[in-house]
Amino acid sequence: MTLQDKVALLCGVGQGMDRATALLFAQEGAKVAVVARRPEPLEGTGSRIQAQGGEAMALPGDASVKSDAERIVEDVMRRFGRIDVLYCGVGGFFEPSLDFSDVDEARWDQALSNTLTSLYNMTRAVRPVMREQGRGSHRP
Repeated sequence: MTLQDKVALLCGVGQGMDRATALLFAQEGAKVAVVARRPEPLEGTGSRIQAQGGEAMALPGDASVKSDAERIVEDVMRRFGRIDVLYCGVGGFFEPSLDFSDVDEARWDQALSNTLTSLYNMTRAVRPVMREQGRGSHRP
């Protein structure tokens, strides 16, 4: 798989498996825009990509907030002029060690918003860009 000269927008990639995904995209030649809520892990991901010779921009933001999703897409377009791939690894507030009986409604609602609303917002924000380009791919 080669992503040479493609622009990939990857959300929720501050750490862990999603960070590894961002690094792989960059190793395959993509220009990478990484998004996460917490600036420290996000900057770490961007720095690692650049240290390995890749091109990256780090954008702090919360994809579950519609205005953040729209701003993120605008920022990527301003910098790279296109978006070829949307990867949405956003999700969370699930804790494997937490017993289901301890999950209250507020925690459940936050987990759904982080996961589903983020995917919805990012897809809605990037879709017009991909449609105008005549191509693109998104993966939840």
